[in-house]
Amino acid sequence: PPPPPLSFSSCCSCLFSFIAMLSYAVKTNQASLVSQFETNVSTWIDLWDLTVEDQRALFLLMADTLFATEQNSRALFFLTQHLNTFNAGETYPAEVVSVATKAIVSAIRAPVSLFKDRHALSKTVTGHSTSDPSLLKLMELLHIFCMGSVEDYVQFHNCNKDLFSKFDVCHETSLKNMRLLGLCVLAARSTMTAGSSQVLAYSDIAKALDVSSDEEVEEWVVEAISHGLLQAAMDQLNGVITVSRCVRVTFEKEDWVSLQQKLSMWRNNLTSVLDAMKSHQSKQ
Repeated sequence: PPPPPLSFSSCCSCLFSFIAMLSYAVKTNQASLVSQFETNVSTWIDLWDLTVEDQRALFLLMADTLFATEQNSRALFFLTQHLNTFNAGETYPAEVVSVATKAIVSAIRAPVSLFKDRHALSKTVTGHSTSDPSLLKLMELLHIFCMGSVEDYVQFHNCNKDLFSKFDVCHETSLKNMRLLGLCVLAARSTMTAGSSQVLAYSDIAKALDVSSDEEVEEWVVEAISHGLLQAAMDQLNGVITVSRCVRVTFEKEDWVSLQQKLSMWRNNLTSVLDAMKSHQSKQ
């Protein structure tokens, strides 16, 4: 049976005790002992009937706890949850600027495989305004990581090198991630259009990734495969790769349209097969 509802005073006591425990664990370098409690946070929010202000405090402290144990992906999730408590279109107050900044910088520094976390954060901060010029630039950079091209990134970096220095964002690592994401986008669009697999020319990949030689193209394909982002076979003689699978770092309206068309085609093919089988059985 479910536990009995807690009184308001009991809820406050539970929350304050938990916050005190997390704070002590972080300050004494014992965060690893309490980080597993992060899976219970959503349940406790409902059970304790927390106010928005209490939720924000809990999300922030849980993020600090997970950052302390180098569980950066989960920490980013709680920072995003914190920012999600502000209404769409609302201007971030001054005390939230540092939280949004930390979240975006963490997302940009994150491994390439955490593209879903970046997209979730980008959707959360999109539409919010701020008077902080650095945060505005970071929002723009995050949007480029989620929706832009290698060319967009290079142009942004050339105009905002001081931003990278200020927040200790490595340009080389960021460019590497953008190229890997760019290759995934190119491959995903091709397979969505053509079917289960598609042939991509080295020249098209080189243009999308802003590289000049076939050797560089092959290096980036191998890199994407090693990260589990892509399954493909290279044909060096003809200068093409055949993509059999790739992760989707974006899914836009045209992708839904293409998917609908493919599903419709598969349904029609299956109907034709069933009709043929019924016709064959009726003749026996």
